[in-house]
Amino acid sequence: MAKEAEFIQVGEFLNYTAGADLAIGDVVSLEGNAIGICTTDIANGAEGPIAVEGVWELSALVGDDWDIGDDLFWDIENGVLTSANDTPTAGAVWADAGNTGDVDISEMAVTVDAATAAQVFTLTVTNADVAGSEAWSVAGSEDGADGAATTAEAFTGTYVGFTIPAAAGEETGWALGDKLYFIVVDTDIPAGMAAANHAAGAETARVKING
Repeated sequence: MAKEAEFIQVGEFLNYTAGADLAIGDVVSLEGNAIGICTTDIANGAEGPIAVEGVWELSALVGDDWDIGDDLFWDIENGVLTSANDTPTAGAVWADAGNTGDVDISEMAVTVDAATAAQVFTLTVTNADVAGSEAWSVAGSEDGADGAATTAEAFTGTYVGFTIPAAAGEETGWALGDKLYFIVVDTDIPAGMAAANHAAGAETARVKING
């Protein structure tokens, strides 16, 4: 009878294939909203061990304070721990505060290609001559232009897809220069639980990762 299970490695570490050169102490984002910490240098494309458990001292947001047991997040963009996960949800669309149009975008769904890099996309009205069929540019902060979109028509680009709604009822239609934004992945991810109190002026903090 074949074995139903075989021991591979202890659970505190995982083998990780690097997508870029990594150094000891670097924090990496893992599938399933978790972080790992490099315990050795890992060259781009190579495999090496990363820690996924334990108490670690990481860079922390100066001005932020928290107590033992608080949930913490890793801010990928700034490379610090924070107690506030205030980054918009992945795929959620929000409007520029200076827009003329006030169309309801709460149901606007975004699809993302699996290979699309973490980034912010900006949609900008480039022509508003025909109400309900405004032209939009589509650009990612990492991948650049992704074609042109038209209000009320399904857009499928290289990186993302969506349909921008047209004005209805008493809503004000889109105007030249109006902008919409969305992110393709969260830039703040759950890091774990605070393992020590953190004073607002401290530059580092201890966290039980993935706790």
